[in-house]
Amino acid sequence: MIFRTYLAIILLLVATASQAAPTLKLAPGVGKYDLGLHADILEDKPGELTIEQVSSAIWANQWSQNQQAVPNFAFSDSVYWLPITLSSEM
Repeated sequence: MIFRTYLAIILLLVATASQAAPTLKLAPGVGKYDLGLHADILEDKPGELTIEQVSSAIWANQWSQNQQAVPNFAFSDSVYWLPITLSSEM
């Protein structure tokens, strides 16, 4: 039973990771990048989460992939977390 529980958790994490925003590839000679479509978003309404918390598996299914080139959060007192994965060809 414990093995099945661990297996379910691992499969959930893999499925969540596969839905993450695409990696932004840095290239020589490019001075500006649009980050919006390369970011996932997590809204922290009370603004109390820490980086350790939002990085944990507990919050993994709370992220949504951004669909806007320029995210617009309007007027809000929320804190927004936007992780971006970078790779470099330099």
